[in-house]
Amino acid sequence: MEDIKKSKDPSMVDVEMRKLDIREKNKATLFKFYRTNKGKVNSLIISFLTLVCLFNFGFFKTLGIWVVMIIGYLVGAYFDKDVRVLQVIRKILN
Repeated sequence: MEDIKKSKDPSMVDVEMRKLDIREKNKATLFKFYRTNKGKVNSLIISFLTLVCLFNFGFFKTLGIWVVMIIGYLVGAYFDKDVRVLQVIRKILN
């Protein structure tokens, strides 16, 4: 009985559970950051991809890529029935 009370070392299960808890906490923190700064993160990714395309393809090919991406986004938003994008499309077409 005394041996059980003296040994307070964490077991492997405790260590692994603590690691999983830390990972889940980090993941939740990352998702919270992304939710609050979604526009900034997406803009940063798009600007980085545009910069890479400018260096690799040139200005006019990058401009063509942007046009195709915007058309694809509008078609996808139309089929997903995104109300805000549909209002913008109607304003452009009218």
